[in-house]
Amino acid sequence: MTEIARNTPTTANIVAYADIVREHQLRRQLSRMGRDLNQQALEGNLLNKALIETTERQLFELAEDRQTQSAGIRSALSSAIDTIDRAFNAKDGITGTPTGYKDLDNLTCGWQCSDLIVIAGRPSQGKTTLGMNFVENALIATAGNTVLANSPIFVFSLEMPEEQLMLRLMSSIGRLDMSQLRSGRLDDGGWEN
Repeated sequence: MTEIARNTPTTANIVAYADIVREHQLRRQLSRMGRDLNQQALEGNLLNKALIETTERQLFELAEDRQTQSAGIRSALSSAIDTIDRAFNAKDGITGTPTGYKDLDNLTCGWQCSDLIVIAGRPSQGKTTLGMNFVENALIATAGNTVLANSPIFVFSLEMPEEQLMLRLMSSIGRLDMSQLRSGRLDDGGWEN
């Protein structure tokens, strides 16, 4: 067990591991280029000068791509490590905005900032209601959370105008009957909700 623990890779060396993977990928590309060069030289379809120019261009592109990828990979790797660290330290494993649906949160870890959520289906199947439930739950979850408090929520509906969406949200949050809101027949308790 001690040997397994000692030989288990850690995230402390993740940059070195990524460099090793990138070096092996570069070797595969060089090997493929060499194989292609050998085949083209044996076939003799290209003039030697054209073959040399093509090979030089490919090598130059590979070297140039490696330099730009190196900077991009380091930044992406750093971001990925931060994401893993945040997930490791998150209570309940929820790293994004909670949906209010435990099983869905377990699958998605909450709505992530980079996610675009699309709810699609046939008319009158509850898409808007579900979507507005997600919005309500997100608003409630982020209300006391300083990290998530500035998370934007954008709702786009082809079936319903914004006023009607807001009435539905108010009805749900205030636990009011929708007809009371539409008719304006609210008692004192309704106005307080």
